[in-house]
Amino acid sequence: MLSQSGFPNTAATTEANPNPPSSSDEDFISFASSSSSSDDPPEIPIFWPSDAILTLHWVMNLTLASEWASRNLSPSELPSVFPVQVFDSLILSASKILHKEPNCVTIDCCTTDSSVVVVGDVHGQLHDVIFLLRDAGFPADNRFFVFNGDYVDRGAWGLETFLLLLAWMVSMPCRGASIIAGRVYFGSLEELSKARRSVLDPPWEGLNLIPGDVLWSDPSMSPGLSPNKERGIGLLWGPDCTDEFLKKFNLKLIIRSHEGPDAREKRSDLAGMDEGYTIDHVVDSGKLITLFSAPDYPQFQISCISRFATRRYKNKGAYIVLEPPHFDSPVFLSFEAITPRPKANPYYDFEDVIDSDEELDLESMVPSS
Repeated sequence: MLSQSGFPNTAATTEANPNPPSSSDEDFISFASSSSSSDDPPEIPIFWPSDAILTLHWVMNLTLASEWASRNLSPSELPSVFPVQVFDSLILSASKILHKEPNCVTIDCCTTDSSVVVVGDVHGQLHDVIFLLRDAGFPADNRFFVFNGDYVDRGAWGLETFLLLLAWMVSMPCRGASIIAGRVYFGSLEELSKARRSVLDPPWEGLNLIPGDVLWSDPSMSPGLSPNKERGIGLLWGPDCTDEFLKKFNLKLIIRSHEGPDAREKRSDLAGMDEGYTIDHVVDSGKLITLFSAPDYPQFQISCISRFATRRYKNKGAYIVLEPPHFDSPVFLSFEAITPRPKANPYYDFEDVIDSDEELDLESMVPSS
């Protein structure tokens, strides 16, 4: 997420949402209160609208149904709530939007009463995502959302989380959920706009290195560029690179994601992720911020098991609100994890996974038939 303005930015920290709820928030409260109790299912199974138009009521019902299913059904029973045909229709509708979007998405229809909510990694923690949406205020005509990712991986409800974000995007394609990779590339924006996108992992060598650099590069306090040896792909960049990039493109703010508390524990040169965000570079041209929105991460973690940690991190998650007139003064909103989480079995051998820098080999986890 890049913020452009001719004015310097300042940071403020708060624990409560300063904005009154919009009509979409009121609609959710009214809709949610119509359910007799959390033990009673919402309107299930979910049906795909005959006109293929996702209304606010449809997305809200999906939210409630996903939350209810997480507490009352096993994962194998999810199709009874969210049928495969509905899944296919949602994926197709979302893919049509995503295929048309450029690599560099511009939010250019903000008004004087608009705000932009930036969200970092959520890692399949559905209940924390639902809380975040309620706390920030749901997408509305004057409230834009930018999700940097990671959306799935590590948490037990990655599918439900991703489908919910896609539903918001389909229902409000210009407001609901801009699905953006929250990483940084220090080439030119023209090069980035022309980079080839793929559903596969980006290459770490060859002609099309840009996606790999965007996804796997990290900030450093050392000047210049150097190989990212920890990840084995991408680069490390220093404050001088941040300053040069901001100045070159007349930007004041970079908000990136993809480093959780476990990853930051190994980065002695950078601040920890206890509050859900860090301000990594403060330079003449502006600031570089890392944002992490998954509190008490990772979900599956036992004390004294991690090779690097002897306790649960119990980190807070955070999101950022950018407001007019210049959208370059971030307001940080930190929040605790929703507890108790529904019981869920880990789907990977979390004792052997070092941290959020390590990719999961999901293919190897599928049991052989």
